Amino acid sequence: MLKIGICDDDPTFVDDIEKNIEQTIKKHHWKGIIVKFTDGRKLVRSNEKNKFDIIFLDIDMPEKDGFSVARDIPEKDSLLVFCTSHNELVYNSFSYQPFWFLCKENYDKHLDEVLTAARKKIALRNTNYELDINGKIYSVDIEQILYIDVLKHRVHIHFKDGGEIDFRENLSTIEEIFRDYSFVKINSGCLVNMSWIKHIYQTEIELKDGQNFSLSRGRKNEVREKFHQYMRIRRCLLYTSPSPRD
Repeated sequence: MLKIGICDDDPTFVDDIEKNIEQTIKKHHWKGIIVKFTDGRKLVRSNEKNKFDIIFLDIDMPEKDGFSVARDIPEKDSLLVFCTSHNELVYNSFSYQPFWFLCKENYDKHLDEVLTAARKKIALRNTNYELDINGKIYSVDIEQILYIDVLKHRVHIHFKDGGEIDFRENLSTIEEIFRDYSFVKINSGCLVNMSWIKHIYQTEIELKDGQNFSLSRGRKNEVREKFHQYMRIRRCLLYTSPSPRD
C-alpha cells in the first residue's frame, strides 16, 4: 500500500492533486492512503511517526518552505516530488535528491507517470543485489555504493560506510551488470552512483562525501545528460518549454 503525503499552503491545489492521485490509484487498482497538509512542520512531525512512501511537496511556503522540509526528511524515508510554479527553482533542488519535479500548471498530465515510476522505485529500493563473480556471490546494497573503479585489473566497489570489495574483472563487465541502475561512467576507469553526486564541474565530479573524481572531456556531455535524466530535470524543462528539447 502506498502512503502518500501532500503538502502545499494552497488548500485548493492540495484538494486538486489529491483528487487526481485518487483517480490514478483507482485506475491501476492500487491500494493507497493520502494524508494532506498545508503546513510543512506538521508534515515533518507526521513523517517521523509513520514514514510516507511519496511526498508531493510545494517549495514556496510560509514559515517552513519545501527545501527546509526536505532537509528534515531522511533521504531513505520518502521519495520527494517537488511541485511548484517557480520553475527557476529546479536547479536549487539538486542537493535534496528529488525523485521528480512537477510544474503545477500541467502536473496532472504527468502524474500517472510519476506514480508508476515511484511504485517501481519503492519496490526495488530495499533489494540487495547478488553479484556473481567467478562463482562467488557478493550481496551488495546498490543504494550504498558510492563508486566503482578499476586498478591493476581489479574492480573495487566502494561503499558509503567506507567498506570495499574487490575482485579480478574488467570494468566493462561491471558496467553491463549495473546498466539498469543509477551509475554513470565518468572516465575510462570509474563508474559513479548518480544518487551520490553533489556537483558536476568542467573537469571533476564531486560526491556528497567530499571526494572528487576526474571527469573526462569526452564524457562530460553524456554525464551531464544522464544526471539530468536521473534527477528528472529534463522532464520539467520539456513540459514548460515552448519548443522541444533534446
